[in-house]
Amino acid sequence: MGVRILVLGAAVLIATGLPAQAAETRTTQAMRNGAPKGLTESFFRCIDAAGLSESKISSCISTEKKGQDARLNKAYGVLMTNLDPEARDSVRAAERAWLDFNTKSVVAETAIGGANQVANIDVSQAELFRFCERANVLEDYVSSIGK
Repeated sequence: MGVRILVLGAAVLIATGLPAQAAETRTTQAMRNGAPKGLTESFFRCIDAAGLSESKISSCISTEKKGQDARLNKAYGVLMTNLDPEARDSVRAAERAWLDFNTKSVVAETAIGGANQVANIDVSQAELFRFCERANVLEDYVSSIGK
């Protein structure tokens, strides 16, 4: 819902005569305000440069999601190599449950939002934020074991 409101709001601002750049800046700022810690500055620069182009925003989100997935996988790998077998089993089960939750969330969000481009961007942004939040959690676990 975040990007949809931002893109539609930007369109209203433009239609009412406010400069496109002001609308774009508001889009980026609103996204930044709702974002979890851990998203890269290059992501926000990409969003700034994308302006109101839905395809460019989508590309920014996709690129950042790959980076967040790499963070998540790296932290998971460190955990798995530094835990005893019982703790590894618990982390593995939690990670599988999180993957299932993420998959089901995407399906539900897609069903709710429909098939339009803005709704697809909203779903992608929500998934990006989940990936980042999960990477943050796993990195906190790594930190808690002193690695």
